[in-house]
Amino acid sequence: GIQNVRVLDRTFNFNPKRAKELLNLFLEFHPHIRFHLEIHPALLSDSLKAELQQLPEGLLHLEAGIQSLREPVLEKCKRMGKLSDALDGLQFLCTLGNMETHADLIAGLPLYRLEEIFEDIHTLAGYRAGEIQLESLKLLPGTEMCRRAEELGIRYSPLPPYEVLQTDEITTGELQVARRLSRLLDAFYNTPAWQELTRQLILKEENFLHHFLHYLTKTNLIDQPMSLEKRGLVLYQYIK
Repeated sequence: GIQNVRVLDRTFNFNPKRAKELLNLFLEFHPHIRFHLEIHPALLSDSLKAELQQLPEGLLHLEAGIQSLREPVLEKCKRMGKLSDALDGLQFLCTLGNMETHADLIAGLPLYRLEEIFEDIHTLAGYRAGEIQLESLKLLPGTEMCRRAEELGIRYSPLPPYEVLQTDEITTGELQVARRLSRLLDAFYNTPAWQELTRQLILKEENFLHHFLHYLTKTNLIDQPMSLEKRGLVLYQYIK
């Protein structure tokens, strides 16, 4: 009776040959099981693109680990692949009508500033990403970034989940703004009923995200659970 399977490999397409073999395996379970994969958009080969285009609708749910749209940030994190390739790959994935692609950004990465996060969300909305997920960086013990924390200017909690508290580029207060921004995205952009309207507001109003976030914070709505209807009413009241 299992209907959804999450593949834990953080870079499903690192080995193109293996990726194609897995896609063929997944096809054996269509239409009964949907597979959730994390894919690196910079590492999309032409052959894998062709394979993805031919898959039946609903087989895959993709999460593109973009993390940041800033070259210096990705270089500092020793991220694989060129940013230009990642953006081209992400644009391709977001145009596929047979699957949904989510994109993730990570606040607290070295060199990543709050205003750049706002700008990157605007870019991803223009790509029509299925969801935009914004999370805070966690420095897990034993990882290279954890070992390099002092060198990278990162201060983080020594307690699980080891969340970043401050960097040389983003303050504790700004990380709280990013947390509230994540709540905004989940409540509005990542909610199918209000996604298209939210996307249009992001793209047409340069400071929409800043102003709407301020409105939600000032009215104490940002951390309150809201029904689907309540979210629509809040959006309508803001626009009005």
